[in-house]
Amino acid sequence: MTALKQAYGAANPQPSDVQEDTVGVLHTLANGLRIGDPRGGTLADAFKNLTGELLDWSYPGTPGLPVDEKPPTRAELGKILDYAKQAAADPTHGVGVPPADHKLLRRICNNLHLGELVDHRYVLDLSTCWWSRHLTQEGAKEGYTEHFPVHRLREWLDLPKPRGLDRDLQNLIIAVFALQQQLGWYERDTKVNVSDVRGVEDRFQLRQPPMPTAEAWEAALRFGRAFFGKELPSFRTPANLGVFAGTLRKVAEDYADHAAKLVDALTRHASVLGLDEHAPTGRLATAREVADMLAMVATERDDVVLVDVVASGPGHTGLAEPVAASEVFKQADRLTRALNATQWGLLTAIAGRTGDGRASAVLDRLRTVARHEQHGSDLTAALDEAVSAAATLLAEAAPTDRVEPGLGGRDGRQTPESGGTETPPPGRDTPSVDTRHQHPDGPVDVLVELGGGHQGDDGDPGGDATRHPVQVPLQRTPEVLRNGGESQVTRPDAATGQRRRVVQDKTDLEELVTALSGELRDGRTVEVTWTVRVAP
Repeated sequence: MTALKQAYGAANPQPSDVQEDTVGVLHTLANGLRIGDPRGGTLADAFKNLTGELLDWSYPGTPGLPVDEKPPTRAELGKILDYAKQAAADPTHGVGVPPADHKLLRRICNNLHLGELVDHRYVLDLSTCWWSRHLTQEGAKEGYTEHFPVHRLREWLDLPKPRGLDRDLQNLIIAVFALQQQLGWYERDTKVNVSDVRGVEDRFQLRQPPMPTAEAWEAALRFGRAFFGKELPSFRTPANLGVFAGTLRKVAEDYADHAAKLVDALTRHASVLGLDEHAPTGRLATAREVADMLAMVATERDDVVLVDVVASGPGHTGLAEPVAASEVFKQADRLTRALNATQWGLLTAIAGRTGDGRASAVLDRLRTVARHEQHGSDLTAALDEAVSAAATLLAEAAPTDRVEPGLGGRDGRQTPESGGTETPPPGRDTPSVDTRHQHPDGPVDVLVELGGGHQGDDGDPGGDATRHPVQVPLQRTPEVLRNGGESQVTRPDAATGQRRRVVQDKTDLEELVTALSGELRDGRTVEVTWTVRVAP
């Protein structure tokens, strides 16, 4: 083995082992390549030095990676591309790098002149990116100044001398060049997204993309941060444009439907809430403008147009205070659910009580809150307060008569509760009977007598000298009512009729008031008699 090393120049020749001559050990047929004797203390070192000489001769172009460096992995190339994106998006063209990645960036970026790690910061600008100067110069020689086909860029990487870069490393250089030069990726006339080195295709080209004006960018930046509540990139670059638009579009998509439903709910109940549907300001007007802004941003696919739309936000009256306006869509779902759950029949009932100062006060308080913006006045709490006050007012109405449980009507006739058979007076309808559910505190039986038809001599509706109120259970299925179904309270087919209703919570009371309001609108006289029963 010692003689073999001496023979091939891996060790100093000894006359006792080999015959020394002046002819080189290694020869090549390549014109201009001179190798000579191997160098190195071992065969491995000699082979490593030999391959280094061959690579340097085959790929003499610079800058390039040292021949003794291992090829970078795709994960390492992806990490470098991420740092390049951050540096290109920063106004200072640099980004801090944690110590764990210093060796990687020095090994790849500093050797390739693809940006430079300086004092714990990766800096990417025209002075640190040799490839930006090289590729723009080579492109200008062939007339490419406005756009750069990727397949031509790949060819220019090996000018003036080949460098032996593998395809992934070529893709990294082209991608960093695009970032530093603020170029966009296109396939013909369609903009495409390239997020990693594997996405660089020869069919693509780089060109200057359309960009918002500096004024529009600044205006959208100020309004967008306040209204959408997201941090947005301040440096106007093509890469940042995609981040800017994508961030706002995501927020708009999340809230646009909630905002639209809030507008619908406010519009449906505008009369009771005292809202002017045509007013240019106020809660309803602001809700519409917020919903319109979110709808436009959510559906706009052109990033430049999207920035212009957001920049126009302060020009809308309802959006002049973006932080306050943002509360509209952030609380839209909660407020819409509160509006849908409100017992509007109670509020409608007290709205019809003209001359009742207490009823007017309840509605005035509600309408004052409704007209103000949500950030200053919570409509949800105001609705709860108004419904509670309305129920109290209606419950305090004095009864015209009382019917004790288990007894007949006022004329002594038998009722279902007294064990007899119910026979309504002539001319009265006989509503069907349904079962009643019980309440822990006992139900309240409400006897409703609807007046109509001709009057008797005593002026009593119905033509009888004496009224004959009849206790007939109203139709009410608790499961239907609890699930938002239609109430089974039915109006009599004849002109008059008597009904009985069990009231044990606010929902029952609302349905009763709704039925009574309908009878009053039809011109009938309504006489209400109730009995309070306490469960044993």
